[in-house]
Amino acid sequence: MTSCRRPEALRKIRPAVSNMAALLVPIDFLAKYENIKALFTAGMLIEHLIVFLEEASQYPYFLWRANYSMARKTFLRDVQAIYATIDPRSQSGKTIASLVVLLQQPQPNESALAEGLTAFGNLFAGPQKSDPRLTQYQQLCAAFVKRVRMEESRARMREQMRHDRTLEEQQAYDTRLFTTEGLGICLLYFLMYYKMLRDCSTLEQKQALVLQQHINMGSGTLPNLKEVFAQDEILDKFIWRILNDDVREALTREYYWCKQIVLNAADYRAIEAGLYDFNYALLSAFIPYGPMNASDYFIAPYGSDTTVEQLLPKFSHAYAPS
Repeated sequence: MTSCRRPEALRKIRPAVSNMAALLVPIDFLAKYENIKALFTAGMLIEHLIVFLEEASQYPYFLWRANYSMARKTFLRDVQAIYATIDPRSQSGKTIASLVVLLQQPQPNESALAEGLTAFGNLFAGPQKSDPRLTQYQQLCAAFVKRVRMEESRARMREQMRHDRTLEEQQAYDTRLFTTEGLGICLLYFLMYYKMLRDCSTLEQKQALVLQQHINMGSGTLPNLKEVFAQDEILDKFIWRILNDDVREALTREYYWCKQIVLNAADYRAIEAGLYDFNYALLSAFIPYGPMNASDYFIAPYGSDTTVEQLLPKFSHAYAPS
């Protein structure tokens, strides 16, 4: 269960993360270029793909589905224009033909698309001085591939763990995961960070906290919020390891909603609202895994000897965004 604040928070960042449509202009001058690299870099195709990859390298399909739906036909048209200039029997021709097939699919296979766009970009790499946009494109492709491979690796790990464990053992594993990694590297950090941000009395103080390189929470120096989301350690070490599909998928979606806001919002009240929603989702997910005393330093500001069950209603009513 989440609050109703997400739509307002997302509307504030929509221009920053959904500007792909503004770049979708026709390419009228393809016939002027004989070199396929020139076709890629002199037109708008590379610009379109960079904007797309900036989202796809950070977020899963459900967050860029709408943008991709708008842009896909433009990608397809421009890639087909390049394909028409080269020998389809060549290796380059086969690589581009494979990408054409991928772009013809309304709902892409993320892994195949990441690999296809990477192979497409590699056609234009060479010893000569590179267009900086090509470098950016290749870096974003690498990040896209890395994100997809990490998610696939965790999926294979979960499948193996299910195969090796009874249902009762799977439930025991999830309980241990929530009470160790989940509590230690996820819930306590986000609860404390949210309290610090909410307690800031001015927008300037909120901005200073969000932009700090490191955060001192009393028990040591911890990474700042943007770095935590950029590294996706919470996903890798906790959320993607949860065996319960419903719980994992719900937390994954909440995590990415919050990440999108934190990494793109200029309004720090939007970040505060996004963190509130994510914390509420975390608290709700933790309750079925037994009573957890959350009264250490990180959570003491919410009240001494507070359990997760006690904190949820208090958090919902007393700690809404300021």
